[in-house]
Amino acid sequence: AQTVRGNIRYGNLYLQSDTKTADGPLDIENTLWLRGGVTANLGIFDHTIGQNLDNNSGSSVTSTGGITFDAADANVWIEAGTYNLHDVYFTNSAPTAIRGRYINANISASGNFDISNDGGSASNLLRTYIYDYTITGGDSFALDNNCELYTNGQNSFANSMSSFTVAELDTAS
Repeated sequence: AQTVRGNIRYGNLYLQSDTKTADGPLDIENTLWLRGGVTANLGIFDHTIGQNLDNNSGSSVTSTGGITFDAADANVWIEAGTYNLHDVYFTNSAPTAIRGRYINANISASGNFDISNDGGSASNLLRTYIYDYTITGGDSFALDNNCELYTNGQNSFANSMSSFTVAELDTAS
C-alpha cells in the first residue's frame, strides 16, 4: 500500500493502481482521478472534493469518515466504481444558476447522505441525478430547500429511500 499524505491542499489528485491509504484529511480543490483499478482507502478522516470523482477504471473508494463535494456554483460528477462511504455531503454555495450533481454509480453511505444548496432559490436550484443507480444508507437522507432529486423511475427512488433510518425532505425541495 502507498500512503497519500493528508493535511495537504491538492489542486487535482491522481491515484492509480494498487492500494492507496490516506493518512489524514484530503482537501482536493478540483478532481479526484482514479485509474488502473486503484483501491482508495480514505480512512476515518473527513475529506473535501471541490469538483468531480472521476473513475473510469472500476476503482473503489472506502471511507469511514465524511466526504464533502463542495463545488461552489459548479456541476459535479461521480463516475462508475464501487463506493463504500460513511457520510456524503453535496453542497452548493453562492449559486448563480441551476447546478447539478450527477451520480453514475451505486453508493453505499452507512451514515448520512445530505444535499444542501446554501443561498439557493427557485431559480438557482441544486439538482441531483441518480438515474437508475441506488444510494443505500444507514442513518439519514436529507434534501434541503431548493434542492431536487431526479431518478429514472420509482424503483431507484424507493430502493434508495427505504435503506435509510430517517428521510428528511424539505417542503421547498
